[in-house]
Amino acid sequence: MSKMPMKPGYYWAKWRIAAEGTVEGDELTPSDFWEITQVNENDPDWERNPAEDMALSVSLCGVSETQWRDCFVWGDFVAPLHNEPLPQPAPAQALVRPFAEAARIATAAAEDAPSNHHDNGATRDGWEMACKEIAMRLTKRDSN
Repeated sequence: MSKMPMKPGYYWAKWRIAAEGTVEGDELTPSDFWEITQVNENDPDWERNPAEDMALSVSLCGVSETQWRDCFVWGDFVAPLHNEPLPQPAPAQALVRPFAEAARIATAAAEDAPSNHHDNGATRDGWEMACKEIAMRLTKRDSN
């Protein structure tokens, strides 16, 4: 679990307590489901003290009343609220190891392919060919 959000954006959260005045709030909370919530600027000067209780508010799909950050268990940040740039993905070199590992797994799967005695091994042969093809493609991709 993550700390309470200190800036606007979309975040994963579990709604635990309904803010005062929330219609059917007692029936809707506590929820054990992770939902994407929208954290909004509630106070125009929210940046001066983002930890202040009412600096930021929370919108929840299907709930018309404003909620507050202390009503939730917080998960990870999902996306910025405004058209801010998203964090850059990892460089392509970071993908090399996963492809190599997938190729190794596909090769091992080809060797352990299930046999089917009803079709004289045709299922095993097809499985083995598919796994080898995957391994070859991943290895080729790995070397580029």
